[in-house]
Amino acid sequence: MSQKEKNKTRFLQHHVYEINAISKNPIPFFTRLIKKYGNVVNAYFLSRFYLTDDPEVIRHIFQKNNRNYVKTKRIIGAVRLQIGNGLLTSEGKYWLKQRRAIQPGFHRERLDNISKIMVEEINRYMTEELDKHAASKEAFFMDKEMMHLAYRLVSKSLFGSEAEDEKLKIIDEVITEGQEFTVYTIRKPYIKPWLLISGAYKRNQKRKKVADDLMRQSCSHRRRCCRARSQNMAVSAWK
Repeated sequence: MSQKEKNKTRFLQHHVYEINAISKNPIPFFTRLIKKYGNVVNAYFLSRFYLTDDPEVIRHIFQKNNRNYVKTKRIIGAVRLQIGNGLLTSEGKYWLKQRRAIQPGFHRERLDNISKIMVEEINRYMTEELDKHAASKEAFFMDKEMMHLAYRLVSKSLFGSEAEDEKLKIIDEVITEGQEFTVYTIRKPYIKPWLLISGAYKRNQKRKKVADDLMRQSCSHRRRCCRARSQNMAVSAWK
């Protein structure tokens, strides 16, 4: 294939009959395009996009030259509705300000403490959840289990090992539902009017508020525990 042919825009409207399958899982569709047109594809399907599996191109965009590439508004706008304007969704100076704000959390001493919590939580999850699935000999979705485990690792690391499991379970469920809803709206932008009319957006925001309130409670509890430990240490040192 010549360089001119490689750079040609690929109009993919003839794949519109596959829209439901592509929306459900776009990876097989993307894999087919790369196999057919090469490892960098200039494509148009509802909107223009580039597709690549070239490690050097990916590294150039995300690492070497990331300042020249902004996050797609259609995608980031939907994500921002779900998680706010945080490190994942912000840009420029505001992103840098947030990145510097969290830098102390990656101090070696803190990471050592977090690693202990993570190991304990992984062992607990293996015993209480995955062993249960193995004993039942029934099929289950490993990707979903890993998402739940990842959430528990993050939440226990942020809120402390003393965080209430029942609250974390509710937050996990709401976040999972919210992620699925966000992905659904991104992959099927044409269905947004129906989601607004049917009240799906409103229900999602209501569920999100439940998780937000529980996270604020967990953060407050964490602060109180930290202050109590500091006071106890101060008293012990005085004695």
